[in-house]
Amino acid sequence: MQTIHVRPLRYNLLHGKRGWRRALQWLKIGTSPRLATYVWLEGARFARRPGRSIVATSEMLRQECEQAYPHSRKRLSVITPGTVLQQDKVTRTMARRMLDLPPDRPLLLFVANDYKRKGLDALLPALQQLPPDVQLIVAGKPGAAPRYAALVRELGLESRVHFLGSQDDLVPVYRAADCLVHPTLEDTYAMVVLEAMAHGLPVVVSGPVHCGISRELHDGQEAMLLHDPRNSADLARLVRTVLDDAGLADRLRGQGLAFAQAHTWERAALEYEALYQQALSIRSL
Repeated sequence: MQTIHVRPLRYNLLHGKRGWRRALQWLKIGTSPRLATYVWLEGARFARRPGRSIVATSEMLRQECEQAYPHSRKRLSVITPGTVLQQDKVTRTMARRMLDLPPDRPLLLFVANDYKRKGLDALLPALQQLPPDVQLIVAGKPGAAPRYAALVRELGLESRVHFLGSQDDLVPVYRAADCLVHPTLEDTYAMVVLEAMAHGLPVVVSGPVHCGISRELHDGQEAMLLHDPRNSADLARLVRTVLDDAGLADRLRGQGLAFAQAHTWERAALEYEALYQQALSIRSL
């Protein structure tokens, strides 16, 4: 059983390349021991073997695996990640106090380890276009924080952006926020979106071209879908709609929570168990 979480390297290197461009990519792979090793190891994961199953964590990723390794088509399945439905008693007020955040301001939440790929470059200019009382929490690996702190200063947003760095427990972070914003440029699934829904947060997220989970969502129902994650004006408009329309925000919370309830780890475990049973039955023939 092979579970694939990230876009195949072979897809990244060769997808869309034809003729001499494809030949150049193969030359690049062949002359780089590092790349050649990675491609060989990845190919071994997709090799034909009796009873082998390959699980992609989203339909988007399944299609990319199929394009990179067409022979794997019949062995590919999709089992999306799950989440834990929260039963904690941390309130919004308690969470903001714990994290030393403003008690009475609308707070947007951005969670990522790769700030650039997950869209912070578009989100900061979008924040500049929102009312001055709207603030932003940035949680995740702080390695890129100095660069973005400089951008925050350049945009005049110093008093409106809170860099929390890595957090051992994200529950208070989710509880403190009013809306998750995830303008990702590329995400095979986006666990953060599912986790935010499990905490009852309305979500603004990139659409299905850029984000795997969005292929399962309906615009204006479980989430607000952003067509172009680089378009700060559109992002600001969607966020402002959620903050200004209480009825819409309530619908997003309710539908998002229902989506999370249908995507638990228990559900994922049952789907994996069924695949293991299938693989065992094939090997016993």
